[in-house]
Amino acid sequence: MNVPVMLAAKLIGTSADSLRWALQKERVDIGWAIKKSQRWMYKISPKKLADYTGEPLEKINQLVADYRKGVRA
Repeated sequence: MNVPVMLAAKLIGTSADSLRWALQKERVDIGWAIKKSQRWMYKISPKKLADYTGEPLEKINQLVADYRKGVRA
């Protein structure tokens, strides 16, 4: 499962653009960013995000599930 950048940024307390930059520059160890052609792709690990934020993994998994269903916190 991949955590959307917008959701991860909200949990960390930063903007999505700042989080994208940090992933591209390897400044945070919660996932990775890779450039394919002209687009960046992002993978954010729920487990690493839980460790980084101190939030329970179950809560993050539920937030991701809700986000994908269109439920916004």
